[in-house]
Amino acid sequence: MPRTRRAAAAAVLSLSALSAAGCAADPGPSAPPAAGSSPSAATPSSASSPPVSGFATSVGTKVSLANSGRLGPILVDAQGRTLYLYGADNSVHASCLDECAKAWPPVTTPGFPLAGPGVDDGLLGAAALPDGTAQVLYKGHPLYHYTGDRGPGEAAGHTVADARGTFYAVTSLGDPVGVDIATLRGAGGAVPGASASPGASASPGTDPAGPLIPAAPAGSATPPAPAAGTPVAPATPAAPATPAAPAGPADTGGGGGGGGAPADPVEPADGGAGGDDGSQDY
Repeated sequence: MPRTRRAAAAAVLSLSALSAAGCAADPGPSAPPAAGSSPSAATPSSASSPPVSGFATSVGTKVSLANSGRLGPILVDAQGRTLYLYGADNSVHASCLDECAKAWPPVTTPGFPLAGPGVDDGLLGAAALPDGTAQVLYKGHPLYHYTGDRGPGEAAGHTVADARGTFYAVTSLGDPVGVDIATLRGAGGAVPGASASPGASASPGTDPAGPLIPAAPAGSATPPAPAAGTPVAPATPAAPATPAAPAGPADTGGGGGGGGAPADPVEPADGGAGGDDGSQDY
C-alpha cells in the first residue's frame, strides 16, 4: 500500500488524537513561564507525534474475503472471523458504543488496514474511536465482530437486529449481504398496492338515446318535436291529413253532377232511369 495513503489516514486520525490529548492534559493555572523557558513549551506538542507516526508505520489489521457457504464470499479478519456492518451507522464514526459494543466490539487496527485476497484496497479506511483507538472501515462502514460467533467461519450475527438497526455480513463491494444498500439509509418503503379505479362504470349514454325514440310520437302533438328529430319525423304527423280520404270516393263516383251534391242522392239517381225530377222527389 502506498505510504501516501497511510500518511493521509494518519493525518485524519492525528486530529482526533491531538484533540483528545489536549482535553486530557489540561494543566492547572500557573505562573507565566519565563522568557527563556518558551522553547520548552513546544516539547508537549511534540510528544503526541510518536503515536501518529506509529500508526502510519505500523502493520494494520488484515481484511480478507472468505466463502461462508450460504452467504457466499464475505469479509473476514486474519483469523477468519466474520466482519459486520451496522445498519444504524450513518457516518464513518461508529454508533455502536458502550453497552452495544459489549456484544459487537469494533474491529480495531494499530495501523492502516491491509487488503487480503479479494478485498479492494481503495475501500479500506480507519476512523478514530472515543477511546483513541482506530476502527477499520470498509466503503465507509465501521466494521464489528460478534461475540456470538464461536470461531472462524461462523456468521451467527448476520441479520441480528436491535432497537436501532440490523447487523449484516459484508460483501467484497462493501454492501450488506442480501440487502439493498438503500434500505440502510431509510429509503425503503412499502410498495403501494394497485388500487382499482372507481370511475370505470358503464356509461349510460345509450339511455338518453332511448328516450329520444318515444319523443318522436310526442312531437306529433307539438311542433317542437319535428325540429328535434330527423326530417323524416315531421312526415309522421302528416298522417292526420287522411280525413281528406272521403273526397276520394266522391271522385270515384264518376258520373256527372256537381261536386256539391251529397253522395247518397247520387246513388238513387243511378238506380232509377231518366224521369222527371219532380216524380223522383215525390
